[in-house]
Amino acid sequence: MKPLSLASRLALQITLTGAALVALLIALSYWVLVRQLELRAQEEVTAKLSQIDHGLLEDTKARMGRSWQHALSDTVLGHDNLSITVIGDRAKSPIFSIGRFAHAPQQMDLVNRDGEYLGWTTEDGVQMLTGRKQIQVPGLAPMTLLLTQDRSADQLLVAAFLRSALVTVPMLLMLIGLAGWLVANNGLRPLRKFRALATKVSTQDLSPRIRSDQLPLELQELAHSLNVMLHRLDDGVQQLSQFSDDVAHELKTPLNNLIGKAQVTLVRERSKEQYREVLESSVEELERMDRIVS
Repeated sequence: MKPLSLASRLALQITLTGAALVALLIALSYWVLVRQLELRAQEEVTAKLSQIDHGLLEDTKARMGRSWQHALSDTVLGHDNLSITVIGDRAKSPIFSIGRFAHAPQQMDLVNRDGEYLGWTTEDGVQMLTGRKQIQVPGLAPMTLLLTQDRSADQLLVAAFLRSALVTVPMLLMLIGLAGWLVANNGLRPLRKFRALATKVSTQDLSPRIRSDQLPLELQELAHSLNVMLHRLDDGVQQLSQFSDDVAHELKTPLNNLIGKAQVTLVRERSKEQYREVLESSVEELERMDRIVS
C-alpha cells in the first residue's frame, strides 16, 4: 500500500480535528437548546400558574358571579397545549380537570413528591411538563392545581435541529478537508526548494545552495544546516580531487621510467649485468611507487 503524502496526512489530521470540534459544538448547542427550552417551558408554566392564582383571588363580584371552574376554563381557552387538574387536599383526587392531558396519571406523581415541576412522557412519546401550585378560592378549602404543558413543539424544534446537523455536518467536513488539503499544500510549498536542490546537486557540482531568508522560521535552521553540509562536502570533494591529481602525477613519473627502461632494454639483447642493472633500477622505482601508495 502506497503511503499517504505529507499533505494528505496533514489534511486528514485537520479533518479529524475539525470533525471532533464540530461534534463538540453540535453537542454543546444541543445541550444549550434543550436546556433553554426547558427553562422557557418552566417560565411559561410559572407565569400561567401565577396568572391563574391571581385570577382566582379576585373579588367574586368582579368575576360577575362566575365559578372558579369557569375562571380556570377561561385561562386555558385557546391554549390547546395546556391542561389543568385540580386536586382537593383531603380527597387527594381530581375534583376538576380540563384539557387533553388532564387525566394523565403520570402527572399525579408530582402531588406526592418534592419539587415544583415534573417532566414526563406520554405513551406516544410526547414530552410534557407539569407545574404545581397551591390555590385558594374564597369560601373553599385549599386545593392543589396541576398545570400541564404539551412540549411537542419543543420536540419538533430539537428534531429539526438534529436533522439540520446531520445534513450540514458531512458537507462541512468536506469543506474542512478541502481547506485542510489546500492549507497543507500551501504550507509545504517551501519544501519544494529542498527537492529542487537535491536534483541539482551532484559530485561534479556541489555549488547550489538554498536561500534561507526566504523560508519560514521553522525551515531556516534546516536550510542553514544543509548549506553547511554541502559546503563541507564541496571542500572534501575538491581536496579529494586535488589529492587524486597529485597522486596521479607522482605515480606517472616512476611508471614512465619503468616503461621507458623496459622498452630500451628490449630493443636488443643485453648482458646479464645490463639486465641486472635494469631490474635493480626498476625495483627502486617500484619501491618509490610503494611509498606513494602507502
